[in-house]
Amino acid sequence: MTQPVPPNFYAGSFVDADDLQGVAGGPKTPYIPSLTNLSIGNGTRVGWYRWMNSGVIKVLAQIVWGSTTTVAGVIEIGLPSGVTLDVTAPQLGVALGTDSAPFTRFAGLTVMSATTFSRMIFGSTTSTGANATYPWTWGNGDALIVCGEFHTI
Repeated sequence: MTQPVPPNFYAGSFVDADDLQGVAGGPKTPYIPSLTNLSIGNGTRVGWYRWMNSGVIKVLAQIVWGSTTTVAGVIEIGLPSGVTLDVTAPQLGVALGTDSAPFTRFAGLTVMSATTFSRMIFGSTTSTGANATYPWTWGNGDALIVCGEFHTI
């Protein structure tokens, strides 16, 4: 998707909503993230994205575990359909894991592949990424949130 060229603003000019959308990006669009190595069961998954200028996209996805959610490997969370990131240089996002019992938050990062949040890493670790037992044993009510602003092809 190509964004319009931002308008020229000058002192005393009037700015309407259409002009601002060209600067701030497109509308926030919901999407349902695809999942690899995670069966959502009765948990929930939501996401949204917003195209910015110059082939940049903002993306947020949230997974909340239910009592029947299972993990069978390193978790990967899909980007919106049709989005391919420029991976000629590494791109990183933010990851937040919340353990519901006892309530604990872990901040980390996510290493991006061309089409997924592919490795969620919390602290210094030799783990390849968030899985069934890292950074803890995931259970009912736990959540994984990933987000970032990325350059696309």
